[in-house]
Amino acid sequence: MFKMRSYAFIILLIVICGCGEKENKMAGNTFKQDAELVMRKDPKALILSDKSGQSEVLVSPGFQGKVFTSTLNGPEGISIGWLNEKALTTDTLDPHMNAYGGENRLWLGPEGSKYSIFFSKGSDYEFNQWHTPAPIDHEPWTLDSADTKSAWMSHRALLVNMQGMAFDVMIHRSVTLQTIVEAEEMLETGLKKGIKMVGYTTDNTITNTGEKRWTKETGTISIWMLDMFSPSDRTIIMVPFQDGAPPEVITTDYFGEIGHQRLRIKDNVIYLLADGRSRGKIGVKGAFSHDWAASYDPVNQLFTYVKFDLNNDASYLNQEWNDEKDPFQGDAVNAYNDGPLEDGNQMGPFYELESSSPAALLSPGESMSHRHSVFHFYGGLEELGLLVKDVTGIELSELNKIFNTKEK
Repeated sequence: MFKMRSYAFIILLIVICGCGEKENKMAGNTFKQDAELVMRKDPKALILSDKSGQSEVLVSPGFQGKVFTSTLNGPEGISIGWLNEKALTTDTLDPHMNAYGGENRLWLGPEGSKYSIFFSKGSDYEFNQWHTPAPIDHEPWTLDSADTKSAWMSHRALLVNMQGMAFDVMIHRSVTLQTIVEAEEMLETGLKKGIKMVGYTTDNTITNTGEKRWTKETGTISIWMLDMFSPSDRTIIMVPFQDGAPPEVITTDYFGEIGHQRLRIKDNVIYLLADGRSRGKIGVKGAFSHDWAASYDPVNQLFTYVKFDLNNDASYLNQEWNDEKDPFQGDAVNAYNDGPLEDGNQMGPFYELESSSPAALLSPGESMSHRHSVFHFYGGLEELGLLVKDVTGIELSELNKIFNTKEK
């Protein structure tokens, strides 16, 4: 009898452990939990949802129009975006940046160069003198209108760059949930049966509401989109670049050189290990960029694809913290892996996919827009492999060899 009970107990443990492993595969808060957290701080936050209730997106006007997170498995599904619970549960403002998180936020550039809007006139490129402008950091935005699929928001911003040039800017931003049919048309592909998806498009517009033209002599601004996601140990970022790109148009040393174990460049694609354990940032200049970036998480079988407006003939702003480079020869696309600072502290872990608009050389009353879409796909390895190959040209089997990753 004892042996039989022992065997039954062992079998029960195996079942429990097996179920726990499956449930923990996509660890973290549920979408519902994160939505409740944000809505306690922003009563005007809203959820965009498809008819099935499986694809949902959390939008917050009170937190600068952010898309905080999304799910493709309904309210109880995993929350895909990265949220900073510590920042969201305190009323004390950080003087440098209030990192609330969010899987899609609108910032304005440039962060660096002599035309930076993150440093004041006469300051040095040092962290203690770096301040994120209030309109894109902590000021609440206005919810102009919304329905079940879209939200329209706006905000007035007053900014000053390092040269003392003032910018009077009106920001308009919309977030629209995408159907599978719309996603297939945008990505020019078909989704195989069994693939789950959540996707949305953001349309972002800035208008010069001041009295002066924004020029290369005065400096100007740009729209900067940043997407923050939770990493796994084996998440891989993909940033492509065009044939014939000279080495100088690819930047890999924003925070020092990235080691070979975390960075590979092969067949016109930059691969960055996005495990949230080592700070590193990459970028590609506008003239040699493509209009997409992506990531693949083999642990959670999650493929993320971002697509954005791109003009290879336009001027893009340099975001680096120095005056040495041409301020109008910057990156159109970037990616970032978070990690501990020198003192051991860490904001994340998270990783980012980023896109920027060209420099906004606008006369009074003129506007410029930048569209940036985010798609998440979950499914079986065969179906995901076909999708990844179709939209990136990369074989999933080859992708998993880049850093010797394996499907779980």
